[in-house]
Amino acid sequence: MRPLGEHDTHEAALAAVQAGHDDAWRTLRAWLATYVAGAWTLASEELSIIEEDRLPGPAVAELLGIASGTWRGYVSRGQAPAPDGRSGDGRPYWTTATLDAWDRPGQGARTDLHTDDPQGETMSTTTSFGSWVSADATNLTVEESIASYLSGGDIDWLARMEESGAVDAMAADYRAAINEALPDGVSLAGNEFYGPHAPHERAWDGYPVTEDGDLDLAAIVEGIDLAPILERHDVSS
Repeated sequence: MRPLGEHDTHEAALAAVQAGHDDAWRTLRAWLATYVAGAWTLASEELSIIEEDRLPGPAVAELLGIASGTWRGYVSRGQAPAPDGRSGDGRPYWTTATLDAWDRPGQGARTDLHTDDPQGETMSTTTSFGSWVSADATNLTVEESIASYLSGGDIDWLARMEESGAVDAMAADYRAAINEALPDGVSLAGNEFYGPHAPHERAWDGYPVTEDGDLDLAAIVEGIDLAPILERHDVSS
């Protein structure tokens, strides 16, 4: 805006003032637009970083390329790393740094964080692989599975099997057969399966595994025939 002189008319003066006013507003609006856009971009980046670094269970599973149920299994068995915190609704979350440092159990475990060990000597830390339900979804204990197997028998025969201790003997032999069928370092104790927290890369070679590379306990137990065990302890024999 040019400076006003003494010969400028009243209309010219008003026009000059209005032009200067419009220029000032255009300048201010442009500055505000630039500032707000920059601030929003920065805020969006910060929010993105925060969200990406606070991963709930489903996001962790997606990041690792596994099923959500597999991740929940790791968490319930104590095989997952401790959560880095909890969100406002109480759900746990994990950071990418925590996940990067984690040795995943099973064939998907990272092998770059420890030396090669073909003899499995790194399998020293033991953790739960799940309860008996992991192997038999319809029964809570080994004894219940034996009872289900025998349930079609005659009532008197069932009573004699129980009173003679044959049912308990069958359960003991069944457990022994299961432990013999499991890989080295994995065992059934009571009604809980235990095994290495970080098995070596080829620990389950020759054994059935799930689609996620975990040891398939159900398939191993299903492969054990109870008929010869019953034959050994049948009170009617």
